[in-house]
Amino acid sequence: MFDEVAGRGGARVITLDDATTRAAADADPSGFVDSLARPVVLDEVQRSEPLLLAIKEAVDKDTSPGQFLLTGSANILTAPKFHDALTGRTEIVR
Repeated sequence: MFDEVAGRGGARVITLDDATTRAAADADPSGFVDSLARPVVLDEVQRSEPLLLAIKEAVDKDTSPGQFLLTGSANILTAPKFHDALTGRTEIVR
């Protein structure tokens, strides 16, 4: 599904299944987020806890909707370590 959404919106798809990408996101999450052209699809986002906090910071600075499409095989909204990361900043698309 995210390829469909990304294609229509011109978003780049980045997967955190890629070890090099995940290492970059974990090492400097704010810098990683700041470097992303938006809109962007981040797949398997649950693999990087620091990245979610950087996304929260970016969305707090710029509240424009549709900047990030977060996908993954786990529901980050129910995972204990991410519980409060994006509260009030997300919309679920099924």
